Order: sequence, then structure tokens, then C-alpha cells
Amino acid sequence: MDTTKKVLYPEDIAHETGLGLNLVYKLLRQGSICHVKAGDRYLVSRFNFERWLNGQQVGSNQQG
Repeated sequence: MDTTKKVLYPEDIAHETGLGLNLVYKLLRQGSICHVKAGDRYLVSRFNFERWLNGQQVGSNQQG
């Protein structure tokens, strides 16, 4: 995984964590992983992903 990427897609998260893509989408829809929605795409900042992975609370989702 390219750790210099600032924005991750659900596919990146699934690949990096070993979770199934369906589970990643479920976590995103539930708001468990802080994200921004751009059209049909979920965008997750690397900062928020790493905080989520470390079990740290992050701010609310911004959807647009």
C-alpha cells in the first residue's frame, strides 16, 4: 500500500486491512469510518483512516 496517498477509497481500505469490501462499505455507511462522499464515491483521508485503525474517535462525517 502506498502510504503517501492522502485519500483512500474503500478498495484501498479493504486491501490494507484484509477486510472484505462489503464490510468496508457497511462501516462507511454506518459512519464508523469518517469519510466524505463525492457523488457515488466514499473518500477517506489517510489521517482519519489511521485514527480509526488505532481505535481513536474522529469527528463527524461530512457528506456532500
